[in-house]
Formats: sequence, structure tokens, C-alpha cells
Amino acid sequence: MEFTMFIFYSVLFCTSLVWASVIHDLNVDTEHGAGRGVAVPVRLADSPRDGEGRVELFHDGVWGTVCDVLFGVAEAKLVCEVLGYSYGGLLQPKMTYGFGRGPIMVDLDCPWDATNLGQCSQTGWSQNPPSVCNHDADVGVACRTSPSEDIPVRLIGGTGPHEGRVLVKHEGQWGTVCNQDWDPRDAAVICHQLGYSHGGEAMMWPARYNFGARPPGPIWLSNLSCGGKEPRLGECPSLVWGEDAHQCRSTFMDASVRCYTENIPDFQIRLVGGENNRTGRVNIFHEGRWWDVCDDWWGNDDASTVCRTLGYREGNATHVQHNTGRLDGFGWDMVYCPPGVTDFRHCFHRGWGRHTCYWYEVAGVVCE
Repeated sequence: MEFTMFIFYSVLFCTSLVWASVIHDLNVDTEHGAGRGVAVPVRLADSPRDGEGRVELFHDGVWGTVCDVLFGVAEAKLVCEVLGYSYGGLLQPKMTYGFGRGPIMVDLDCPWDATNLGQCSQTGWSQNPPSVCNHDADVGVACRTSPSEDIPVRLIGGTGPHEGRVLVKHEGQWGTVCNQDWDPRDAAVICHQLGYSHGGEAMMWPARYNFGARPPGPIWLSNLSCGGKEPRLGECPSLVWGEDAHQCRSTFMDASVRCYTENIPDFQIRLVGGENNRTGRVNIFHEGRWWDVCDDWWGNDDASTVCRTLGYREGNATHVQHNTGRLDGFGWDMVYCPPGVTDFRHCFHRGWGRHTCYWYEVAGVVCE
């Protein structure tokens, strides 16, 4: 008798999950048809809880999964909104919902303001994806059921409100942010929230060198993992208040940022060492000299921004392994160009001349 009841409830549980997915698919088809005239059914699979699971898209009669390589906060937000959750979603660690089956969408890259999956760019589906995109890299999402926190932010100790040590307000008190894992994507979110749109620097060295002694107050946040597309800090995933602060007691470990308030003066850009004027390594001019760009994080979005700055439509990233001419020294490293940016000056980096790069790590482009 007990075994029979176990089978009954197991079937009932599985059936409820299937119906939940079917209902979501119908909502997508009828209410959230994807752009370009194509509906993209989506579901969250293999979770006993509503609103979370492995992300799966319907393609050519079968359900397939999505690789986590480009999938970030903007993509999680869109999936959840399509499924009726208006507060966005959080990425979940790999394998939280097990292995998927079927084809794999190698990358999915969505603008923050997208309203349907058809507005996203993607390389395509693959039965034999690259090793970084096997089913052990299937992305999972947990949709938020309440709004993200509105977190006040300010910068102190600089020459103006556009630069300084990062302070955030929580429970009525201002505190600092630890610079563990601090990078240009986090800086981009801070600058955007403060209303600056001309790029900036994630100043990845001790804040006290530029912005004085650390103020009194708690260390509120550590290990930020913003994707860069978020319009404000509260949208970033996995904010943990106060925990892990013991790793950041030193004044050497406060995060700081410089947001540009205008276009960088005397900035120029060119391509050198290529076969024609559409290819080559990226050179930027500032303060009387030319600089190279390091290829850490270098991708097609960054390359396209370079090419649009030069008057081309888009571009592809290249990584110069064997330089054909002398190097000019690295000016930018860990470049992050936010979606929609068409001027390379408005991208973010780790600070002029700050890098950990060798001669074989040079950023290049092929413009189209």
C-alpha cells in the first residue's frame, strides 16, 4: 500500500511540473511573442519550486538548454519577466538543477531593456558545442518574487562626487564595499546609478592612495558580481550584507571608482599592424602618447564599440599573439563596454596604465 501511494504522489508531482511548464509556454506564445515575428517558448525545468529551474527553450520540436558563457543578470531578468515574474531573477550555480538534454544554445546575449527573447543576439544551436558549453554548464535561474533593494550610493574623498571610495547605505548607516572581485563591471553599475554615462575606471588599487583614510562605519558588501548591465546596485545578484567582511578589515581593501563626467580629452583611436585599415591591434592616444589595449576580457562587444567609433558597423575581437611591430605599452586592461555604447571612450577599464599583461596579450579587431 505504501509503495502504491509513493508511485501515485510521484506521478502527481511530475505531472504538476509538466503542466507548470506548459502554462508558461502558452503565456510566452500568446502574450510574450518574441521579436522579429518569432515566438520563443521558454520554461524552467527540474525544480520542485515554482519560478526557478534550468532554463530551456523550445527549438525545432524539442526542448534545449542555454550555455552559461554569456548568460547574465539581464538574461535572467528577461527570462523571468517573460514567465510573469516582474522583479527579475538570480543566476544559480552550475548543476543546481542537474543535466539538461537536447541541443544547447551556445550563447544568449540580451539588452537590459529587452521585452522578449527575440531581441537577444545568439550564435545558434549546437548538438556538439565547445567544451565550455556541455550540459554541465546549463544555466539555471531563480526568479525574484519581490522587488530588489533600493541601495543609496555615493563616492567620497575625491575631487568631486564623480570619484572616490564607494559608500553604500544599509539599515540607515553608510558603509564601504570590499574590493575583492571588484572590477569594471561593478564600476559601470555604480557610475550608471549616479547618472554618469561617459565611462570610467574601477580603481583596482588601495583606495587610501587616492582618497584618504577609511571613514568609520561597517564594511557592508564584499565580492560583488554585477554583470555591468544593471542600472543600479540593487539589481546585482547575490548581495550579502556584512558577511565575509572579516576578509576586508584592511584599509587597502576598500573599493573605489572614477566616473568620467565628459569625453576623455585628446583621446584618439586607431588600428595598427593589420593587413588593411579595418584590422589590427587597438591603439588609443591620451596625454601625448599612444597606448595598446590588453586583451583580458576582450570580446566582440568591445571590438564592435571600437569599430563603431571608427565608423564601421560592427567588429570581431582578435587576440594578437605575435606582434608585428613594437608595442606602445598597455593603457587599458579588463575593458568593459556596456551595451549600446558606440564610443570607445565611454567604456570602463581598471585605470590608465594599470594592467597585468604581457606582450602576447594585445587586443585587436576586424571591423565590418
